[in-house]
Amino acid sequence: MWQDIINIIISNGIFAILFVSLLFIQIKDSKKREEKYQEAIKKLSHHLDVVEDISEDVKEMKKIIIIPKKKGSKLNEI
Repeated sequence: MWQDIINIIISNGIFAILFVSLLFIQIKDSKKREEKYQEAIKKLSHHLDVVEDISEDVKEMKKIIIIPKKKGSKLNEI
């Protein structure tokens, strides 16, 4: 078995074997990195939804608190 592996390395060259092995390592590493990026994107999109909800709540509160002043009337107190 080892003799067959040595014959393959000699016939194809050590650089071909190194290239293929490094290629597989890089693909495996890229897959892990992509999974981490996808998880980060999910978390950020969730946080963005929370910020948008807070923004809508603040807009509603502004509408309630800040009422346009009519002539001769006082601001409504809460």
